[in-house]
Amino acid sequence: DASAMTRALDAVDFVIEPSLGPSPSRTDIITALEAFQRRIAPGSLAVFYFSGHGVERDGVNYLVPATAEKAAPGDEDYVYVSLDFVIETLEVSPAAIVVIVLDA
Repeated sequence: DASAMTRALDAVDFVIEPSLGPSPSRTDIITALEAFQRRIAPGSLAVFYFSGHGVERDGVNYLVPATAEKAAPGDEDYVYVSLDFVIETLEVSPAAIVVIVLDA
């Protein structure tokens, strides 16, 4: 799915950030997201695409890194990446529009 999305966005001239590959860790995802946020051009359309697993606990949605173990209740923020963190990180970007696509 991620490869097909990369090809589709590249075909319409999006600048594609390097893929994290098939087994990113929590740190890999957070580092890449923050680097992406810093490179977004003012007034642009930014697309964040995540293909992987997700989980919801107590009304909070999380992206599950490929290397993650099952989180014990209360440890989700230390094991997974909250969707709220993704949204908050991209909300402060200079993009005019941010689109988040979750293929989970």
